[in-house]
Amino acid sequence: MAPDSLSIWTKHIRGIEFHSAFRPAHCPTCKPYSAATLAAGEDWGQIYTAASDLNLTFVGGTGDTIGLGGYVTGGGHSPLNAMLGLAADQVLEMQVVLASGEIVKANEKLNRDLFWAMRGVRSTATLVLSIETDSGVGRWSHFRSHDLRHTQDIP
Repeated sequence: MAPDSLSIWTKHIRGIEFHSAFRPAHCPTCKPYSAATLAAGEDWGQIYTAASDLNLTFVGGTGDTIGLGGYVTGGGHSPLNAMLGLAADQVLEMQVVLASGEIVKANEKLNRDLFWAMRGVRSTATLVLSIETDSGVGRWSHFRSHDLRHTQDIP
């Protein structure tokens, strides 16, 4: 950590909630998505475990301890990128804290500039609290780092 800097640990901001028909805020004409709200403190191991019970997957990190916020705002590279794009491409909505302390939602209709800026640029002007992401991108929930050596198991 740099001198005179501030580090915020989001590890205790927890929660995973699945939605069968999620629509981003202020977007009544947006199509509904099979999605999940993932709190910033969740790591991919916990997300994959919860998703596997529902036979869902996410474009996510290959290590179980990789955190959500920095991974997604950094783009989110994954073994599934060639088929499904980056993790940042799957984001439907984010809840963030601005430098002013204001908590806002950002999606394709609400705070658009912030929404596009947060997906893949590692913003230091905001703090990610939660991300709503598409969970209907495929059915490979067992596609995890320790399973990559066993490609015969992948449908």
